[in-house]
Parts: sequence; structure tokens; C-alpha cells
Amino acid sequence: MKIWIFIGRFTPPHKWHISTIRKSLKFNDLTIVILGSANVLNEQNPFDVINRWQMIEEHFDGHDCLIIESIDDIESDKQWVSEIWKIASNYIESEWQFSIYWWDFENDYAIKVLKEFESELWFDSLDFVEFNRKDLSFEHNWETKYYSSTLVRECLKTNNIELLKKLLVSDIYNKTTKKNLKNTKIKN
Repeated sequence: MKIWIFIGRFTPPHKWHISTIRKSLKFNDLTIVILGSANVLNEQNPFDVINRWQMIEEHFDGHDCLIIESIDDIESDKQWVSEIWKIASNYIESEWQFSIYWWDFENDYAIKVLKEFESELWFDSLDFVEFNRKDLSFEHNWETKYYSSTLVRECLKTNNIELLKKLLVSDIYNKTTKKNLKNTKIKN
């Protein structure tokens, strides 16, 4: 059985996140999305974990092979990795092929932490697979742009609707731009 795990904050989930999850659902038996910073609500994490969870779940309309979990920010790197494996072990047998998909091996702190503690994991087949965010880009005002939640949050702050529509799939765009979205901390 092929298992894929995707860890990120998804604040909010943009087209690259959705495209990556869609690819996983096509090529793997089970996809586990872990929403990070579940206990944090601030300018960098403006959507609470319930809103982020619902955006992904509703977009994929209860897909049978998609599991969504969450993890709090934890001070100890070793404890954070331990919590990731506790989540994964609820769904994964040790003999299954298990992959962690990431977008930036060199610059992402979380993947460095996971690799640092890799030797302590009990999975027989663990692969770290990199998806390059730059493989999915778009043009805006004669510039090449790459999908990022930071850019989405900037668009929400500045009310840049034109660019926001390029960054988000329509159902998530509708949820993120509703004036009555609860527990959102985007400040102008």
C-alpha cells in the first residue's frame, strides 16, 4: 500500500496545495494531510484549523482516500516529530511504502527536522519526495509568480482580488473572501 503524507499550514490552501493533493490521490492508496500550527491564530496563521480543515475537506468532497489531521506548534523538535509519527501510525503499517512530500528541501525547517530524526522512525520504507513549487507558476502583470500562502495573505490584506482569483480555486476563494468568515485575523 502506498501512503503519502503532506504537512503544511495551508493558511489558506492555494492552487499548488490543491494540485499536489489531487496528484497524490491519483497515485497513492491513502493521502494524509496534516495541518500545522493548529494552536496558532495570528497574522501568519489567519485561518483557524477548523476553517482550513473545512476548505480542504469540502473541496475534495469527502474523498475516501483523503485523511485530514492537525498538529499544534510544539517547542521541542523531537516532540513535534514524535507527534507526526503518532498521527501517521494511526493509519500506516510498518511494511507499507510511506512518502513525505515537500516543496523545498533546502529551506524548509520542518523537513530538516524530520530528516534529522529519521533514524528513530519505525517505517521500513520512508521516502522524502520534493515537489517543486516552481513547476506550477503563472503570469501576473508580466511577472512570473509562484503559489504561496504568504502571497495569498498579502492579497487579502490589500484586497487584490485579481491576483487572489489566480491563487485560489473558486470554492476556497469564496470561503476566504467572505466578510463573515469566523476566526480570521487578516489585518489591513
